[in-house]
Parts: sequence; structure tokens; C-alpha cells
Amino acid sequence: MQIERIAPILTVDDVATAIAEHTRVLGMDVVMDMGGIAFLAGSAGRQIGLMTRDATAPVNPNISV
Repeated sequence: MQIERIAPILTVDDVATAIAEHTRVLGMDVVMDMGGIAFLAGSAGRQIGLMTRDATAPVNPNISV
């Protein structure tokens, strides 16, 4: 199996606010937004995930492969 991408996932209090900040500061675009988790990508293909705390899980993921 070949790895296609690896993206860090940041746990944030509010995904919509984090999207606004990261798109403005980093110039990234939203490529997926499911409300509780979103992924942004830059023009060079780099990605970052933003996720709220999952109350049903003991920990949140911090990377997406």
C-alpha cells in the first residue's frame, strides 16, 4: 500500500472559527467540511484537519493517513 497523504489534525473548540482563521492566515481552502471535522488544503497540496473534541472517545486523533 502506498501512502497518498498524511495530514495533522488539530483539536479546536469551534471548527467554523478555526476554518475562518486558518483560511485567512494560511491562505488554505476548505476541501471537506462535515461540521465536527474539516480539512483544509493549500495550493502545494499540504493539508490540515480541524476537529472538535469527541465526547464519546477517550482521545481525538492527531493525524490522518
